[in-house]
Amino acid sequence: MFNEILATVFQVLVVVLIPFLFYVVKYKTTSGFFSYIGLKATSSRAVVLSCFAMVAVLACTIGLVLLNRDIKEALTSQYAVAGKLKQMGLQPVSIILLLIITLFRTSLAEEIFMRGFVAKRLISRLGFQWGNLLQALLFGLLHLIMMFMLSRLSAFSLSYSFIVPAVAGYIICYINERVGKGSIIPGWIAHGAGNVVAYYLLAFVL
Repeated sequence: MFNEILATVFQVLVVVLIPFLFYVVKYKTTSGFFSYIGLKATSSRAVVLSCFAMVAVLACTIGLVLLNRDIKEALTSQYAVAGKLKQMGLQPVSIILLLIITLFRTSLAEEIFMRGFVAKRLISRLGFQWGNLLQALLFGLLHLIMMFMLSRLSAFSLSYSFIVPAVAGYIICYINERVGKGSIIPGWIAHGAGNVVAYYLLAFVL
């Protein structure tokens, strides 16, 4: 458990350090950094919309897992988070690890880097539509690579592994920027809640 916590802290620090260095070099100050990456107040409407989007994405994901054995085996392999939790069994330690990994190592780290740094920089250079689309494609590509490394999947499974995260990334960024006042909090809440439910189902139910 200690190693997992340490790995989580390290990953979050790394994804914060990259935009932090970029910010300090560009603006010669540390003031305003958290607002720069979107760690700031948001609107309740953005949180609600993000959660509705999360439910839709989660339903699609779980539905495919139930219908596609390849993806289920990849997501519950010994190298995947859900697979490691499954090996531990349902117990207090595994639940604590589930929350730490899903809320911080995956969702917070990904939201800070992708929506708080990459998306905002692309949008500032390319405009909202192209910037959002490009960060969504990159987000999908990262998940495609991770799935490819976990298991040998069919072309359909790999395509799905790209499309769903890309669409989710686009929607989250849209809500963050257009409704949530540029805050990444709505996306973090939705992403984290979705991961908690998905990993719990994969590890202990399905």
